[in-house]
Formats: sequence, structure tokens, C-alpha cells
Amino acid sequence: MKSAPPKKCGACDGRGWLLMCNTDEAAFEIQRCDACERFSSDPQAQEFIARNKSTLVEALFEFCDAVLADAARAVNEKELSHTGMKCRMKMIRDSLQNAVDLHSKHKAKK
Repeated sequence: MKSAPPKKCGACDGRGWLLMCNTDEAAFEIQRCDACERFSSDPQAQEFIARNKSTLVEALFEFCDAVLADAARAVNEKELSHTGMKCRMKMIRDSLQNAVDLHSKHKAKK
């Protein structure tokens, strides 16, 4: 992590990380904020969250909100194909696994 104190960033509100949908993996994950570059990498941002209980709780709630919002969009689609439903279910599964992985890192730090 950079030694400079966090600056107020409009993209991440100074947290240094964002919950983003990784389009390659089609899942939500924690990524570093490229606007303020508080962390040098995504894994470094994820480690920071895993070490800080209040930040971890905040991130887990963001995962839940994002997954629920995506599920609501899927329910509201008039015609969701079988393949489309499978893709959505995979995204939900993989997003929840990313959230669990953050929690597991937190438990390992104790």
C-alpha cells in the first residue's frame, strides 16, 4: 500500500477499492480503484479488506446488494433463455464465492 494518506476520490469515496463486475469472469469482485491508486493491485486491496473487520462487513454487504440487484434484473427480463439463466446463476455463484474468499482470508488473519 502507498504510504501517502488516502485522498478523497470521487470514484471510490476514498476507500481505494470498488466492487466491480469482472467481465472476463462474469462475477462481482473487489478491485483497486484505478482513479486514486491507493492500492498497487487488486489482491492488495482484497488483503486490506480481509484484515479490517468493519471494511470486510461493508464489502460483504456490497456483494449482497449487487447480487440481489442483478437477480432482480434477471427476474424482470421478459424472456430469459435457459442459457441466459445459467449465465446469471454462474455469476451469482462466482460472486458469492469471491465474497466467501474474502471472509476466509479474514479468518486466516486472526
